[in-house]
Amino acid sequence: LLQEGEEDTSVLNAFAVADQWVGKGINSICAMLLKTGLINQDFSALRAVFKNLGGKTLFATGSGSGENFVKIALEELFICPLLHMGDRPANLDCILVNIIGGANLGISKVNTIVSQVSKRFGSKEDIVFGAVIDEALGDRIEICILAKADLEVVPKPIDSSEEVSLKIDKSNEGSQPNLGGIGLETQISQSNEPPRAVHKSKLSKKMPVNSKQNEFTFDTEAQRGYFDKTERNMYKDEDLDVPTFMRKGIKIRIKT
Repeated sequence: LLQEGEEDTSVLNAFAVADQWVGKGINSICAMLLKTGLINQDFSALRAVFKNLGGKTLFATGSGSGENFVKIALEELFICPLLHMGDRPANLDCILVNIIGGANLGISKVNTIVSQVSKRFGSKEDIVFGAVIDEALGDRIEICILAKADLEVVPKPIDSSEEVSLKIDKSNEGSQPNLGGIGLETQISQSNEPPRAVHKSKLSKKMPVNSKQNEFTFDTEAQRGYFDKTERNMYKDEDLDVPTFMRKGIKIRIKT
């Protein structure tokens, strides 16, 4: 819209010009597919241009009349607002050119158009072109081009900070590979340091079966403890204030 309109162009006029260009494009494609000419281009030729999905499409149309109708048509073709010249790829994979002219359209003019299109846009393959003779056009000519460029997949550069390094020290076959590059680091080192001391409480110790039991000897008067100043609690000639294991002579095993 900005390419065709002036600074003071109204919105309605700008969209009217855009509609005209879209109409020209549709008419050019319909003429290429439906009109029979000297060199016909049908739907199969159109599909051959867009055989691969994705990529960028180039489409333009131009027309000219008068004495220098070829030059005028090429100039209009190259400034067609449908080209999107800003993001157009440098080289195209395939270009299809369709030319519609009057009875005075010569082979030299067709060759001039094809060579200028190839020089301007470039193509990795041969240009496919069609030519249609319409006597009603007289000294008028219409040019339509369709092209496509496949997007090349550019490998993403590897950031040195993300690079994964795998190094194995052959001198120590028991060691594990260093995976520090991806945040995993496994190191197994063989050390000559003595084993760490373990507290004896962690070790299981078994008492000998026939170990000698230690015994405490208590004075009879000192056996009452807190009940020393109280009257004896006698029952069947036994002092109940004395602990049972002492009254019955039960031996208690003491772990050392």
